[in-house]
Amino acid sequence: MGEKIKELDIEKEENWLYYAKNVDGTLSVFRSKMNRGGGKMDNPEREELYDVGIKPNYEKYIYYIDGDGDLARAERKNA
Repeated sequence: MGEKIKELDIEKEENWLYYAKNVDGTLSVFRSKMNRGGGKMDNPEREELYDVGIKPNYEKYIYYIDGDGDLARAERKNA
């Protein structure tokens, strides 16, 4: 089970994928249109929602948007 590290209250919309990504050393939260059908998208639509400002530790944790729309992390099994 993961732990919440930042309350964002993102209201998730259907057909969008929400994720945290390292940008210039800190985490930002993005959303991208999901591609149905398995083909590569020519111009994927990506939107930055938040610059969270938290420095990630990818050696120990994975970061994700939980069911409540908040930023969470879980310890890696191989850490």
